[in-house]
Amino acid sequence: MRVWNDSRKRIFKHYVAACQAYFRFLILRFAPSSEPSHKQERGKPTRPTEDAENSTNGKRNARSYDENITATLRLLRLLVKYGALLQDVLSEGFRATPSSPWKDVVPQVTTPGSPLSSPS
Repeated sequence: MRVWNDSRKRIFKHYVAACQAYFRFLILRFAPSSEPSHKQERGKPTRPTEDAENSTNGKRNARSYDENITATLRLLRLLVKYGALLQDVLSEGFRATPSSPWKDVVPQVTTPGSPLSSPS
């Protein structure tokens, strides 16, 4: 039983580190910045558009948007699968993270019939 508990602790150390890293990414990405940015204010990622994706800044914005969605969805997956075991790190991370990264994910999660709202 001790070997199983030790193995479990080692595995969950990686999940804790992943949660901390994703939250840190979102905090840094959405932190207010005093330096000017390229047509995109920090804290306000823009959704990519067809015209924007043809330009260098548009590709950067599309990539930024995709990275934000990826980080938030991975955190949600960790919450759903291991929420009880990661409660402390998740609570701390949600408290420290601004709400803006979640605004593009919430409709995907709450829309009836969406893949993310299914019980699987």
